[in-house]
Amino acid sequence: MSRTLSSNAKVIDGAVVTGEATIEHDATVCGEATVRGRAWVYGSATVDGQAVIMGHARACGNARIMDEAVLMDEAFCGDDASVMDRAKVQGKARVIGRATICGQATVAGHAIVEDAAKVEGKALVAGRARICGDARLKGRAAIAGQAKICGGTWDGWEGVVTRGEWRSPADFMAWKEAKS
Repeated sequence: MSRTLSSNAKVIDGAVVTGEATIEHDATVCGEATVRGRAWVYGSATVDGQAVIMGHARACGNARIMDEAVLMDEAFCGDDASVMDRAKVQGKARVIGRATICGQATVAGHAIVEDAAKVEGKALVAGRARICGDARLKGRAAIAGQAKICGGTWDGWEGVVTRGEWRSPADFMAWKEAKS
């Protein structure tokens, strides 16, 4: 089977679409971007730079996958979300709303980053973790398991949070202190 390209979709500027990949609606793949496998780019999504979408990954809505970002496996990026720089979204992870994944951050497993949340630096969001609201993860923060981060700036945080719902690093630290 070969790639599918609908009449309004654009593959321009040396971009490559291979395998059974589908580009539909008003989606654009440009620059040196690559879409391969059974990946699907639709709506008004844009894949630009040297970004790669592969496997069964999907980008839709006004999503932007840019620079050297990678969307792979069964990952999903939709709405007005962005994945940029050298960030990676993999597994069955979802990036939705106005969320941004950038730097060398990784979102994996069944994790969800949504609303206006931002994950950057070398932060990791994995498992079934959820980052939402206006939360900002920076540095080497690791949020995994069933943890839910709903706000606050986790700047320079190098700990691992695997459970609970937290609105700020101070809330988490107060709980940790009380527990010990």
